Amino acid sequence: MSTRFRTLIALSICSMLIGCNDSDSAFWGDPGAGNTGGTGGTGGTGGTGGTGGTGGGTAGSLGLAVLLHAEAPGNVGFDDVEMNGTGTIAVFIASSDPLGSNPTGDDQLFSMVAGGTAPVQITSGNGGGFRNTNDFDIDSSGAVVVFVSDQDITGDNPTNALNLFAAATDGSAVLQVTSLTSGSIANPGVSTDGSAIVFTSSDDLTGGNPANDTQIFSIALDGSNLTQLTTGATSAESVELSDDGTKLVWVGSGDPFGTNADGSREIYAMNIDGTSHMQLTMSSGDSITPRLSDDGAYVVFTSAAEFTAGSNADGMLEVYVVNSDGTGMQRITDTAQDSGLTFNGTAPAVDISGNGAWITFMSYADLNGLNTGGTYTLYWADRQGTQVQQLLRLETKPDGVSSLFAEVPRMTDTGDRILFSALAPYSSNAPDNGWKLFQHGRL
Repeated sequence: MSTRFRTLIALSICSMLIGCNDSDSAFWGDPGAGNTGGTGGTGGTGGTGGTGGTGGGTAGSLGLAVLLHAEAPGNVGFDDVEMNGTGTIAVFIASSDPLGSNPTGDDQLFSMVAGGTAPVQITSGNGGGFRNTNDFDIDSSGAVVVFVSDQDITGDNPTNALNLFAAATDGSAVLQVTSLTSGSIANPGVSTDGSAIVFTSSDDLTGGNPANDTQIFSIALDGSNLTQLTTGATSAESVELSDDGTKLVWVGSGDPFGTNADGSREIYAMNIDGTSHMQLTMSSGDSITPRLSDDGAYVVFTSAAEFTAGSNADGMLEVYVVNSDGTGMQRITDTAQDSGLTFNGTAPAVDISGNGAWITFMSYADLNGLNTGGTYTLYWADRQGTQVQQLLRLETKPDGVSSLFAEVPRMTDTGDRILFSALAPYSSNAPDNGWKLFQHGRL
C-alpha cells in the first residue's frame, strides 16, 4: 500500500500530469467571434445583506460548444460531473464500455482529458456506491479523484463495505483510504494538494459519535489523521471542501446553535480545523447544494426559503450567493419556476467559478425571454447578479438544433468555460443520439 500511496502523491504534482499552465488552449482555441448576448433577467429581492441586482449588463460573447465525451444511445445520463480548475480533465459516472472493460454495463467512474480520444476507466466490477450520493470529487489540478465504492479495488475491502478511495485520474494508481467494514460513507471532497480529504459517515469512527448521527470527518490521503469535525445531531449532507483545504460548507438539519428548531435543511460553514462553525442560512424553508469558491470565501446555493418576509412567497427554489462568514447574501434569481434544481437528490445544479466572480445554474424559467418553451437550460451570472445570461441560444447552436436542454453545469476557475451534459448535438462532431458532455465558452 505504501508504494501505491507514493505513486499517487507523485502523480498529484501538476507538471507530471497536465502541466502547470493552461495547456488546453490549443484544443479549445478561440472562444468565438462574439455573438450578441440576450438581455439579462431582473434580479430578485435579496435576503439578509442586500437587494438583488438588476439583470442585463453587457452582452455576452459566446463561442460554440466543444464535445468532450459521448455515451452510446440508451445509456443512462450523467447524474453528476466534476472537472478540474482549468477545464482540461473531467470525471463522471457512466455505464458505457468504451474500452471493452465494462461488458456488463455497470456504473463506473471515468476520467476524460480534453481533446483525448477515449476516457480512462478508473473502477471496474459490479459494486455499488454510485448514483446514490454525492460520490466523488476531483482536485483542482486534475491529478487526483476521491470516490466512494464498495468494490474490492485494491484487495483491501474483502467485505465489500462502502469505503473511500483515491485514484490518479490517469488510472495508474488507486488507494483505499478508509477501512470500514459496515456503515455509511459519502460526500467526499479533496483539497488541491491532496493534503485534506473530508467525508460523511454515521459510524463511530473516533469514539465521538455514539449516537451514529451523520458526521463530517477529515482524513489524510494515506488514511492517517482521522478527525471528527462535527458533533451532535448534525445530519450532514452535500459537504463541499474549498480547493485550498481551509473551509467546508454543508447542509444539515440539526440545531447546533438553537436557531433551527423546525429542523429545516440549512447551510453551515466551518474551518477545516473545526473553528468558526456557523449557520449561514436561517429560515423555515430548505437551503441545499452549496458550492464553494477555491479560497472558501463565497458560497452559491439554492433555497426555497424566505430570508425576509414576502421575499419568496411561492416557495420556489432560487439561487443565492453568500460570503462564507454569513455576510452579503445576494439573491440571483426571482422566478415563478424552480431555479437551481438538483439531480439525484444531492448533486448540485449550481456552481461557482474558482475565483468566485461567476456562477452558473440550470433553470426552466425564462429569465431572458429566450426560453419561452420552459425547458431545462443553463444560465451564467456574475456574483452580484447584475448580469444574468442564457448560455444556449439560437446563435450558439448548429443549424437544425432547436433544443436548449442542458444540465449539471460546472465552471472553470476563471469562469470562462462551462461544462454540461445534454442530449442534443451542440457541436458539429457530436452524434445525434445519446448523452454527451460539452464545454462552452461563457465569454
